[in-house]
Amino acid sequence: MVKNTYAHVVMNANNANNTHIGESSNANNAEEEEIPMTSNLHPLYLQNIDHPGLILITKKLTGSENFGPWKRSLTIALSAKHKLGIIDGSVPRPEEGSMLRSQWDRVNDMVISWILNTVSDEISDGMDFVHSAKDVWDELTD
Repeated sequence: MVKNTYAHVVMNANNANNTHIGESSNANNAEEEEIPMTSNLHPLYLQNIDHPGLILITKKLTGSENFGPWKRSLTIALSAKHKLGIIDGSVPRPEEGSMLRSQWDRVNDMVISWILNTVSDEISDGMDFVHSAKDVWDELTD
């Protein structure tokens, strides 16, 4: 009997769709890779353990004195979760009507929460009305 692990489910989903990680979805563009939404490599994938209260790093941004280490630590953490594209704009919000739009909004909100969890209350209080993780990141890093 085959154990039904996450990897097994993902591989079966990939085989069913004839889509494999790293396989080009467009024969004319070898650099464009199609990664299934069920893969933890997809930037819009959230794991079961991901939640808005998750603390990705223990360093809290308190001001310019610890900005460098904070930025590096958070960049590493977001990279490990494949979410850098959300903050750098390389994974833009899908157009209205796209099936991925609500998932992008969900991931964007999660990343905003993760970022705000790593800054002091004094800094995060000024971010109440920022609606994209990229805007929060730009506001903090500019």
